[in-house]
Amino acid sequence: MAGPIITFNAFISYTFLPQKEYVSKQKILYVLRYAANLLFMEIGLHYIYCGAIANMSTRYQVPQRNFETNTVTKIPLINYLSQDVLNGEIVVNHGEIISFMVMELNFLWLKFLLIWRFFRCWAILDGQCPP
Repeated sequence: MAGPIITFNAFISYTFLPQKEYVSKQKILYVLRYAANLLFMEIGLHYIYCGAIANMSTRYQVPQRNFETNTVTKIPLINYLSQDVLNGEIVVNHGEIISFMVMELNFLWLKFLLIWRFFRCWAILDGQCPP
């Protein structure tokens, strides 16, 4: 199940007598808010690759060659993307990893927001009054 949960009694009462809490203008504004969130998600997914990197960082390991010892080690993708070279030594930038994790959490929240808001918008347009 995805979407707003209402009691059976509320559902039956809204079936016979549709809600009057949302007028047409408020319904249109709610649909526009949903469309703006959907547009923001699409633009974000197009230009910010945190979802793809988060999915690949646990599955994909980047081979890295050490030319002094002639060995190949594999490091996780997120560490490879956020490493700096300081005095010839590779240093992982923890600030970038933390900001990446926060950005990924924001995209997860937005993804669930779109799912919930879609079903709530559908219910409002159908005459139900979800919480």
